[in-house]
Amino acid sequence: MVVALAAAAVYVGKVFFRWSITTAVIFTVVLIITMIVLKLLFIWRGDWKTQTIEYQNIHSSNRVIEYQMMNPGPGSYRQRHVDKIRILPGISWIKEVDNKNIDSENWKKVDIEVNELELK
Repeated sequence: MVVALAAAAVYVGKVFFRWSITTAVIFTVVLIITMIVLKLLFIWRGDWKTQTIEYQNIHSSNRVIEYQMMNPGPGSYRQRHVDKIRILPGISWIKEVDNKNIDSENWKKVDIEVNELELK
């Protein structure tokens, strides 16, 4: 996808703006680096795995509170609760929350088992 977008941008630049080869190559490199950085910032999820979707927002189906776990090493697990807003498919905004202070007027308890760590 990155290559297709870069090729399309170079084509548009050469046809409509009469870019030279040097300008097109520089633009392509900058575009690819920018897209990689954006992917790392917005899509990369690290090693956190969703175990349970605990709550869903009443006003927005794209917003949930999830219980997540990470296995940093043998025999140990880290855990957190996050408020996750799905912006686009594959792109989410995540922030840690305290699950003890959930406003029941805005959140509906759903308890959907996901088990991405495949624990028994």
